[in-house]
Amino acid sequence: TASQAVLAYLTKQNRPYSAIDIFSNLHKEYGKTAVQRSLEKLASEGTITEKINGKQKAYAPKQDQFGDYDENEIKKIDSQISACSEKLKKLQETLKTQESELRNVNSTLTTKDAKAKLSELTQKCDKYQERLKSIKSTTKHVTPEEKDKIYKDHKQYVQMWKKRKRLV
Repeated sequence: TASQAVLAYLTKQNRPYSAIDIFSNLHKEYGKTAVQRSLEKLASEGTITEKINGKQKAYAPKQDQFGDYDENEIKKIDSQISACSEKLKKLQETLKTQESELRNVNSTLTTKDAKAKLSELTQKCDKYQERLKSIKSTTKHVTPEEKDKIYKDHKQYVQMWKKRKRLV
């Protein structure tokens, strides 16, 4: 029944829940109203405790059914938790370093890829060298005297243009 399922769930989880949370955590196996009614029934029987916060009610199992725990057992469990936490931190650090190392390895080229890239770039370089040679051999070279004459003429024409511009 819904009451047994709700009680078993609350006892297993051993923490407070609202009716909606219990309904959704039971994967809608029982209807919302059935869960609500069984919670109210269990609370009226005294099997679980009910705490009202404003409009919402929270339900939790009675703690006296779990019995008392030994302080030594609690300390032992706490030390196990801290040891496991430290181990977890160390493992996370090693994971982080190994992941960064893996990223570095994956980002570098393999030997095969590097050789292929090198041959491709060598072919490109050879092609550009041939093109440069053909350009150098087919063009007319301007002598320094011709170059100076062209610059002088250009300077003279610019000066003339500026004079004419002022006159206008």
